[in-house]
Amino acid sequence: MIKKIEKIIRVGRFNPFLSGTSNDSSFGKNTLIFGKNTYGKSTLTAIFRSISESNPDYIIGRRTFDEINDPYIEISTDNGSVVYTNQSWNKIIPIRIFDSKYVQKNIYSNDCPDNGKQEQILSIILGQKGFELEKKYNQLKHEIDEIGNRKRDITSIYNKTFNSNIVSFADFQKIVEDSSIEQKINEINNEIEAVKNQQNISDSFKRIIDFIDKFNNQDSSCLETILEIKQEKIIEHINTNFKEKDSAIDFLHRGSLLIKDLNPSQRRNCVFCGQELSKKEEELISSLNSLFSSEYQRLNTAIKTLIEFLSSWDIQQKIISEQVLLQKYGLEIEFDKEIVKINNQRRELLISLKDKESNLNQVIKKDIFEEIRITASEIKQKFEPLQKKYNNPINANEIEEKQNIKIKLEIINHKKDPFWSGLCKEYDELTKKYNTIKPLEESCFDEKKKYAEEIFELYETKINSILKNLGAGFILSELKAPQNRRSGQRLFSLKFDTFTSTIPIEGLESTPNFKNTLSDSDKHLLSFAFFIAETQNNSSLGTETIIFDDPSSSYDKDRKMQIVNIIRDLKNESESVPEQIIVLTHDDDFYKTLDEQMNNDKKTLIINYNPTNKTSTILSCDMDEFYKGKYYKNIEKLEKYINQEIQEIDLNVIREVLEHIIYMKYYIEMSVGDRLQLRRTGRLVTWYLGRPQTDQNIKNIINNDIKPHLPHHAQINEFSEETLGDVDKKMIVQKFIEILPQI
Repeated sequence: MIKKIEKIIRVGRFNPFLSGTSNDSSFGKNTLIFGKNTYGKSTLTAIFRSISESNPDYIIGRRTFDEINDPYIEISTDNGSVVYTNQSWNKIIPIRIFDSKYVQKNIYSNDCPDNGKQEQILSIILGQKGFELEKKYNQLKHEIDEIGNRKRDITSIYNKTFNSNIVSFADFQKIVEDSSIEQKINEINNEIEAVKNQQNISDSFKRIIDFIDKFNNQDSSCLETILEIKQEKIIEHINTNFKEKDSAIDFLHRGSLLIKDLNPSQRRNCVFCGQELSKKEEELISSLNSLFSSEYQRLNTAIKTLIEFLSSWDIQQKIISEQVLLQKYGLEIEFDKEIVKINNQRRELLISLKDKESNLNQVIKKDIFEEIRITASEIKQKFEPLQKKYNNPINANEIEEKQNIKIKLEIINHKKDPFWSGLCKEYDELTKKYNTIKPLEESCFDEKKKYAEEIFELYETKINSILKNLGAGFILSELKAPQNRRSGQRLFSLKFDTFTSTIPIEGLESTPNFKNTLSDSDKHLLSFAFFIAETQNNSSLGTETIIFDDPSSSYDKDRKMQIVNIIRDLKNESESVPEQIIVLTHDDDFYKTLDEQMNNDKKTLIINYNPTNKTSTILSCDMDEFYKGKYYKNIEKLEKYINQEIQEIDLNVIREVLEHIIYMKYYIEMSVGDRLQLRRTGRLVTWYLGRPQTDQNIKNIINNDIKPHLPHHAQINEFSEETLGDVDKKMIVQKFIEILPQI
């Protein structure tokens, strides 16, 4: 087992790599090595292949540029040191490697298998019958696809025009024309407006109710109260003796106050002329005194107040004024019978009150007042449920439900349009045609499938199991002799999940063949399956080192996980596991998955490249640091600069961190067009500062204290920080760190 690479000198970018006495770069039973492209990962694989084959060419071809002397390599193993010097190895190690060279050597080269590799390649052979079945099936399938495409086009046109979540196209087809649909749309519009304006409607009804309640607050005692005053004598006196009738009452009032109070047996004289007052004049004065008494004033005021109230207390007019508002929300009030009744009652009471105003001796029965109150109460009782109904918070769900009903009605209304009725008719005709052809297509498919199952009855168990686990979409069938027996070639058969037609090994680019049918990923996957199957069949697996160089290349996440599981659980028929597994990769996600899944005697290493001395080294990988992203590390770098753990900092780090946080946090808030454009043009910070929601204090700090000192993307290579002292830099970084949690 390889324990450690001690030295690599003058090989690729390892010039020199000296591990020293540190165990940081030691290998484990399961060794995971991460290296970015061009850092030297392929160089390590070449070294391992050179050891296994004892072939110096792999090393000679990778000698560091401009070096004259030969490379030197020293590797520690359980069986002592393995040394490369003078273009040869002192010993070999049993190593098997899966990489691009394995694929080219065993499966195909130049995208096409040659005669020498046809025992390792895959081919799809179904024969003439399979070809004819496939041709017939393809013709039917093409018709089905054409029908399906047109039906999807029609459905897509519908879905782009209407909300299919409310009315699906299938339901749209079933709609029968409704002559009252526009009336229903108007009604639901009114309902939506009513729900949206519940508070305004409730307030309107409340104003009507309050207006009605004002009647109950009126004093009705004046109706039956009387005061015996001979008003006709006063009016006759004024009409007979006064030129200006408007000032007569005031004049008479002053005079009545000046007359002495005497016993009834005594005679009084006029205060103006001194003549003795006759009995007639005394009766007039008595009427004036009653007229000007406080009792009279109170009664008269009460009557006038009630007259004034009833004159303005017009329920019909109040409802009409509120109706103007309610009609905007689609509401109509109909209380004609009650309104006519109460108006008649009000007018009747007003007439009686005005008569009493002229003759306080008149008695008005309270019954008429009570009748008005009862009628008003009846009207109020009809408004109160309405006021209560709309006196609720706006219900967003109710609005949404009604809006969906409206949308549904509007969609239904379009069924009468010739365009949509025509599309529905075409869709129905396509469905009928589909129902005719589909059974034929299914029958042909079943026949084709049955034939394929007969051909692919036998298959190689291990490879197929691997291919299935990896979701390859095809499985390997039995070995079959080629038609041309003289060539001595043997071909594999391959069964695709969805394809069974015969494909030749070679052919023109315009015809299906191995070269243009299997993708690079398929070929790589097939090679991996062969390698694993070959390894599982290896009885000496327990003494070998198995190396994988980028086995996850071009695979999706699920397939990468399956690759990891296969590598982790690798063993042969006798349950022996490899003496050592080494996995090299440039895929950081795959590297992390390996780290998570391979727990037994594991060592994680990383190839580090120093651009200053242009040298790669192998180091122990701190997985905690490896899981951290670039921007997390940049924040740590800023903190270290503040804490004086590092002496220099590139202020562009601030821009990178700030843009990354803005992009990740506000991604949903950005428009689809902005997401790419803002990042590409380097205007993420400007966008963030232009948000109304961004805290003003943060805007001020970024605009005034930070942004002026940051290079724009277009200035990265020209921007100079020479004008900034260390204190100024620290102040900028400190302010950025302080506002970072708020951002």
